[in-house]
Amino acid sequence: MTFGPFRHAIDHQFTLSGTGCFDQYRGCSYVPFLETDHSRTRTHYSLDHQEVALVGYLCIFLFLGQALPADDLLNNFHRSSKLLAPFGSIGGFLYAVRLRGEDPSSSVGLYVLALWSRKKPFMADLHGKHIFLTGASRGIGLEVVKQTLREGAYLTLVARSAEKMAEVANSVLKELDLPADRVLVKAADVGDYAAISTAVKESYEWRPIDVLINNAGITRSGFMENFSVEDINAVVQTNVLGSIYPVHAVLPQLKLRSRDHPISIVFIGSLASLCWMYGNSVYTGSKYAVKGIAESLRLELSPYNIRVNLVCPGIVDTGLLDDVDNEEELTAGMKVASFYDRKQAQSPGIVAKIIIAGIKKGTFMITTRGLGLVLLVLTRGFAPSDSFLRNLVEAVCAGPLRFITFFTDGEVHRKLKMIHSKHNFGKLATST
Repeated sequence: MTFGPFRHAIDHQFTLSGTGCFDQYRGCSYVPFLETDHSRTRTHYSLDHQEVALVGYLCIFLFLGQALPADDLLNNFHRSSKLLAPFGSIGGFLYAVRLRGEDPSSSVGLYVLALWSRKKPFMADLHGKHIFLTGASRGIGLEVVKQTLREGAYLTLVARSAEKMAEVANSVLKELDLPADRVLVKAADVGDYAAISTAVKESYEWRPIDVLINNAGITRSGFMENFSVEDINAVVQTNVLGSIYPVHAVLPQLKLRSRDHPISIVFIGSLASLCWMYGNSVYTGSKYAVKGIAESLRLELSPYNIRVNLVCPGIVDTGLLDDVDNEEELTAGMKVASFYDRKQAQSPGIVAKIIIAGIKKGTFMITTRGLGLVLLVLTRGFAPSDSFLRNLVEAVCAGPLRFITFFTDGEVHRKLKMIHSKHNFGKLATST
């Protein structure tokens, strides 16, 4: 068996979004399509309902014992999009028969049950819902604001600067031609418990909160010894405590409201929640912490009608990348160890779309690009996928991917040593 598609997916980090077609294929509300320009090819595909197509390809690979050429697969993806759902069914059935051996009838029953027993969306839509959003003035947060307002939601927008946030909010309302009563603006530092708890409580008094999105986050890129104590404290305070404080302040009210209304608590993590981000040790640690918080809280809230969503986007085209590009050795190391390529960064709009779709479905772990799918297989731990089929695919892929990481780890270390020597040769010569 060849693993070309996995390596191709990692190397190119194809992005994922989707286009709705629920009426066309039962249980498959999104079908992938290809968007091509002369400089690069990028696959857009919904992470929420990807199982039919993904399982189809992977299971056919397993059944035949070999994979299709990765380049042919991606280049012809748009032509075969309408065939993905049927191929998913056929591939899944064949692989089920192969697994079950002599009793194909039981394989059919098992596969059909898994394919068609899809759960209803946790939230049908966001119309009339009240969303409390931190870090709302730019990037992913701003795109979430625009898209949820279009769906009819009410929003409380939180940022450090009330003046700047009000200016952004008025601009968006004017752009969408919406009344001012759709938005409440609050100024608060998420790392300041007194300020953020007051903002959350006043927001709840304005309208009961249905969705709480912890989006505020910062990074300080660079090697550990170059960080100031102030930088370390700022990252931990914003990313970790800033994710805990808003939830802590309003959780009792959310539990009460969940008796009659579905509630979502969303944590914006990162691929750094699943795997290291080279040259960003403090940031990586803070995002690992966010993952742990979300996993534990998910279990605490299982008796309630509350879903926890952990979003792990990849590289997103925001101002946070500017610090990375200013350091040559850091950028070179990130390209080797963390697949960093700013040219392949996702737009905040695509990421926001995937986040909103995941909230509606109630998905716990949400990734936004192909690399995230691979990292989920390797790092999911005791938080299984919400989908039977997804778990089946991940179980099949886990072993091979583990071997791939074993053989590539040494190569990564070798390249990092070469990069370090190249950028520090003069310094070493001077010091000696």
